[in-house]
Amino acid sequence: MIGKVQPYTPPKINQLPPNYRENKWALVREVQAPFAGDPPPREFGFWFNYFWDEVIRLPNITPLQQQKAAETFFSVFQGQQAPFTVRPDFAGRDDAFKENVLRQLLLIGFRRVALEMPRLTQRAAGLQGQKLAPPPLVANDVFAQLQELNLEQLVGKRGEAVPIAFRADGRCYEELCQHKGFRTRARSKDSPIHSIYALDRPWNPFSNPVYSNSLFLRLGSKNADNCLQTVISIGAEFAGITHFPILSDCALVFQAKSADGRFLALKPLDEWTPQDENIAKSHSQKVRAVRLPAGGEIDHLEKDNYIYAFHLRNVKVFNTREYFTRRGDTPFNERGAAEIPLENLLAEVHFVQKWFYSPDDRQIMLYELVFDPIRWVPSQPYVDVVIGEKARLDLEAKILAEIGRARARREITVEMTKYVAFQAQKARMLSGTERQKVCRALKTYLNTPGAVKTTRAEKAAVRLALVGDGASPAFLAKFDAIDPGDWNEKIRSETRKLA
Repeated sequence: MIGKVQPYTPPKINQLPPNYRENKWALVREVQAPFAGDPPPREFGFWFNYFWDEVIRLPNITPLQQQKAAETFFSVFQGQQAPFTVRPDFAGRDDAFKENVLRQLLLIGFRRVALEMPRLTQRAAGLQGQKLAPPPLVANDVFAQLQELNLEQLVGKRGEAVPIAFRADGRCYEELCQHKGFRTRARSKDSPIHSIYALDRPWNPFSNPVYSNSLFLRLGSKNADNCLQTVISIGAEFAGITHFPILSDCALVFQAKSADGRFLALKPLDEWTPQDENIAKSHSQKVRAVRLPAGGEIDHLEKDNYIYAFHLRNVKVFNTREYFTRRGDTPFNERGAAEIPLENLLAEVHFVQKWFYSPDDRQIMLYELVFDPIRWVPSQPYVDVVIGEKARLDLEAKILAEIGRARARREITVEMTKYVAFQAQKARMLSGTERQKVCRALKTYLNTPGAVKTTRAEKAAVRLALVGDGASPAFLAKFDAIDPGDWNEKIRSETRKLA
């Protein structure tokens, strides 16, 4: 037949209205990361998980949204209960189908903020009195909303207001020059990151210019903040953003895994291998392990980071904090920007984040910030020309005051107290290397014919072997302090795992 591809199978359309269909939301509302195994950002599964995470955490999700979300889920997965598996026919689905799946989730779990106010048409005569859809959210020029944004302001050399903001980033100024300032992934078409995150793929909703040229807000109750792909998050204060990027976020920030499949952010440092150190170092966050004393056990992790101060002339901004505060959330004090051009940057402050593994939290925790002197970018004379010498001196005073506030933040000082206590505790505990020596000595003893398998006999035999090996008095003191419970639950358990 002309004009129709043969063989032709017409699509199956569910003729029942949504409110009459079976609602399967209860089956899937608690499903997290349905695509298992942490798919890389180039794959469809990464984006499904990213959008789905906001949908299941959406407060006050409506019945129609529940229905749409569940039907979208089961267009990809099958099964009557978790864990669900990918439908056999999904592999053959085209890009248009996949784009529709992701777009449905995007429009449920996120809120679009336009960068340009859409043209409004005049109401038709016959529609008078009918309810109209609410106007879209729009990001505006900073000077059109100075009071509402509540940003720090300097006085420029002509007496004008110079609104400023801050952002933490892992890139130095020279790298930002290569990347043309702060730009979102969705709008960095000339950068390799655009392809790495599949933003050029037709199945990705952000390949649509309408969506890529917008800001999106994450509506899930866990985040209630800016979308990571379409918004440049900026802080109204300095001290409040020094914990970014958050290395303990192993889902979106520090996703590095060891060979055994564990996230490095969740793995005790005394269990790290040299391979783990290399993986952390080569990760995009460039995390380094610090051994104290040099050549000893890993004491903590360090990450080079940078805080940037910049003016907001000719920058479109949305007040993220105000939006979520009105919704009833307790959001982070941030705003959302379309981009921060390179020429807007004024100052760079390099600092080092220090993270230790907290047994109580079972993850790495930030416990100290070490700051370098302020660097004016690209130079002090340039900044004086842009905002004036007095404004630069005022900005310098603000930054120095914020550094003091950052160091004194309660969440930092609390973790420092924990770190010091943990160090004292570690001094009384076997290190990873020492524990291995104990386990190997115990394994050798247990393989001896006639070995008496009691805690007392085992410890006596192992101690004798350690003394013969030249163990230090400090090592032997820690060994003697092992109680029977730890010997049974930890030492014997680790010994059984030895090859």
